[in-house]
Amino acid sequence: MNLCLPVLGFLLLALNSSAAERVALVIGNNAYQELPEHMQLTSPRNDAQDVAAALQKLGYTLVTDGPVMDASQEKIIQTTESFVAQSKNAEAAVFYFSGHGIQVGEDNYLMPSDTPNLNSLEMLKSRAVLLRESIMVELENAGAKHKVIILDCCRDNPFAAQLESALGQTVKAIKTKSLGSGGGGESLGYGPGFYLAFATSPGATAADGNGQRNSLFTAAMLKVLPNSAGKDIDFYFRDVKALLPNDQVSWTEHSITGSFALAPAGIAATPNTHAFFRIDDLFDHTRYEGYNQHSRTLVLKKAQQKLKNAGIYTGGVDGASGPATGAAIRSWQERQGLPVTGRLGEETLSSLDLTEEKEVVLKPTPRPVPAAAATPRQTGGQGAGGSRAPGLPQSSPLSALDENLRAGRISRAAYEQKRRELMLLGR
Repeated sequence: MNLCLPVLGFLLLALNSSAAERVALVIGNNAYQELPEHMQLTSPRNDAQDVAAALQKLGYTLVTDGPVMDASQEKIIQTTESFVAQSKNAEAAVFYFSGHGIQVGEDNYLMPSDTPNLNSLEMLKSRAVLLRESIMVELENAGAKHKVIILDCCRDNPFAAQLESALGQTVKAIKTKSLGSGGGGESLGYGPGFYLAFATSPGATAADGNGQRNSLFTAAMLKVLPNSAGKDIDFYFRDVKALLPNDQVSWTEHSITGSFALAPAGIAATPNTHAFFRIDDLFDHTRYEGYNQHSRTLVLKKAQQKLKNAGIYTGGVDGASGPATGAAIRSWQERQGLPVTGRLGEETLSSLDLTEEKEVVLKPTPRPVPAAAATPRQTGGQGAGGSRAPGLPQSSPLSALDENLRAGRISRAAYEQKRRELMLLGR
């Protein structure tokens, strides 16, 4: 099992301020160009996506309108400069980094995706990003009231071995100390308002997602969010810590004065238990998104049956999406440690063993031809070739196409292609 834990930092702000006063920069680095395949990380991109989405829903302004993925040194510096500029006099500024990091002495370095093989301290300083100078000092100078930094970096760091021969005993801190914690952390020596959170305690190893979308730390934070986000931040992280295994204890330190809660006042963290997605939106970003209505209904019926067998769905197995189906999907996702979206996404479908369902295209059912339409000339029909008898509705090609889709006689892809052709012909 790869024990390099990506990061989660998930933070939400506590005071009832405007969206412009809450800013965040979210970075997730999976791919390291100079490292072998088995040393690549698996969860940072996923965690960064989920954290960024959660922060946006809570009113945060992301400086890049989304998470920054596999960021080079240049990209980290550029986005950090924008982040600091937007943090000027902000109520809160949240910096989140998921990826590799190194501590040498009391200095913490974030490792960009283009970090080369490190063989000297000079190379480390020139190619990595120093947390203290590049982020913490700049945020303090910007005047942000609450400065939240979430770091979750691999403790058994692959860069450490590259530096051992060059740095000797100095490098031991890389393996035995977590970033910014233990013996006097980064927050000491600065003014009030800093809060640092780590996925594990000093000297410990944190497990990654182990095949799940999110790391253990991320999953715990998301799980306690609905009931604990309104608490003081220290109590919130105590609830997070309670869900982690005994060999992984989350770690925090801060210089915040007063109380600071994760969920801003007036913004509910509790999900809407009555929400559900229509079947047209239920399979977003999956292979079933392009299936016809009949086929998607069949997949939903199978999902409902599996959820009923699991004892978490009590409604009818009818292929109709509603509040009971939405609640059952969310309960299943929570039970499986998946992102709680209420949709039947790829991961949820996989957990239900429903990823290989085929599209069912129904053959058109022949319709009886009215006697009057079969002999148009005898009934006063027009044209040598014979037309429909007077009084029978004339169906347009587009109407017929829509009817075929609703009846499941054609796939959605075929429907879209034929519809474009008809539109071009002006029919």
